[in-house]
Amino acid sequence: MRAVPALRALLIGAAVAAVAASPAAAIQVTPIPLPGNGTRTPLGISAGPDGRMWFVEKDSSRFGVVAQDGTLTDFSTGSGISANSEPWAIAAGPDGGVWFSEQLGNRIGRIDPATRAAVEFSTGLSPNAAPRGITGGPDGAVWFAEDSGRIGRIAPNGAITEFSQGITPGSRPLDIVTGADGNLWFTELFGGIGRITPQGAVTEFRTGLPANALPEGIVAGSDGNLWFTMGVRGIGRITTAGVITAFPLPAGVQARGITAGPDGALWFTDEDLTPGVGRITTAGVPTLFPVARAEVGSPIEIDAGPTRELWATSSSELILRIRPDPAAVTGGAVPAPGGGSVSGTVDPFASPTTWTVQFGPTAAYGSATAPRAVAPGPGPVAVGAVLAGLPPATTIHYRVVATSAAGSSAGADRTFTTPAGAGGGGGGGSPLDRTGPRVRIAAARLVPAGGRVRVRVTCPLSEPLGCRGTVRLLSAARLRPDGRGRPRVVALGSAPLRLRGGQPGAVQVTLTRAARPLLRRGPLRARVAVSARDAAGNTGRTSRVVVLGPARP
Repeated sequence: MRAVPALRALLIGAAVAAVAASPAAAIQVTPIPLPGNGTRTPLGISAGPDGRMWFVEKDSSRFGVVAQDGTLTDFSTGSGISANSEPWAIAAGPDGGVWFSEQLGNRIGRIDPATRAAVEFSTGLSPNAAPRGITGGPDGAVWFAEDSGRIGRIAPNGAITEFSQGITPGSRPLDIVTGADGNLWFTELFGGIGRITPQGAVTEFRTGLPANALPEGIVAGSDGNLWFTMGVRGIGRITTAGVITAFPLPAGVQARGITAGPDGALWFTDEDLTPGVGRITTAGVPTLFPVARAEVGSPIEIDAGPTRELWATSSSELILRIRPDPAAVTGGAVPAPGGGSVSGTVDPFASPTTWTVQFGPTAAYGSATAPRAVAPGPGPVAVGAVLAGLPPATTIHYRVVATSAAGSSAGADRTFTTPAGAGGGGGGGSPLDRTGPRVRIAAARLVPAGGRVRVRVTCPLSEPLGCRGTVRLLSAARLRPDGRGRPRVVALGSAPLRLRGGQPGAVQVTLTRAARPLLRRGPLRARVAVSARDAAGNTGRTSRVVVLGPARP
């Protein structure tokens, strides 16, 4: 299921390299539906050599490709893949092709990314070998695990060699990956973790595994170790010397697929009762991100994409694009009379991101610099701000906060002390945020239901610390709501607003008594007025005239 390992160099400043990324606090999951009819089961997924994600569909015997913009294409008749073959796993090969295993068809297939045509190979495979996991090898060949108890190797010309000596009968090898030591490492569902050299010498490791571990997915981590899933037993790590450490997960989590993420941590799928995506650092600290089964089904396999986002297959005929929230790291400070310079890093991963420095005399902060934008890129970006107008001999708390549509993250709280004897005065050159948030109002027509109406709004991405305020619904013209008295603007309803920066949301507004007789007369022109403030105390107002009434036929 894994692409060919590659060395990815990142040239960043010394201050950037000295700090580690903070854990993701949220993820943004976008489901991309397959044009299915209930028979499509996407399973293996892998980054291809062409910058796209390739996947196989087990039940419908298809393969497909999805571009980074979410455009999905899948193939069946005439593509070269046999019917009822149950393709299982897929990986980029060292030869520039995309290779996949066929569990039921007992074949190995190769896709030409340019022509999108598949060729199948079976000569040399034992009967009922049931190929499963597949990976690019360090020797220019493609290696695969056989559920029947073997490890297979296929050369670029299609010649297949099988290895069984040293593998415990009935252990059922499932997944395989190339390790940092130049060997192939594989999981055994009813055994342990296996290592096979490019020459075919096998060693098995079991010491350190919990009872009934059931190892399944495996990947090479950024720390040089191998990481693997164990279903309800959690996540395992094995060094290239064979030392195994198990990291349990909360009850109800069933880890299956695993990949090395763009943040240096390991990301895995949870396909049990509370399906979702998980992240575990190389120190063994897990974070879980539950997702709504009704929206994304149960994630199965997962792989990192070429643009620093994650992709997964789902049981609900979906491909899932997963973007972690930006990582913010608070760096050091250089005090100066009346202020100081502070630094840090922001890693936007695959999402447009804004950042700010929050600061003040306590850990409650109270002030923030004006937000600045960071475009998606290959790694962390050094950021910094000059804080001025601060009182002398005062301890100042500060931290870096970054926000994208995927969520927000904050660096650690740090402090510095301004020098004595230098008054700060009133503001100086500090780039304080003095712009109020202008919340976007999405709908042009609002449809009442059950005495309420949903108003869709979005807090600007330029507000990393979010927006709070009030959404009010007013008549757009002066009216006589009861047929008597002088015309006036009628209050139709209001509701509180609280959103993260860049975050869309629906605010439920309860209609007033005065609104109901007006709506009985027919569609009503109304004005949505949003008053919002940001973390720095700046206020902004936005309004839009909409139609309030039944949905159009």
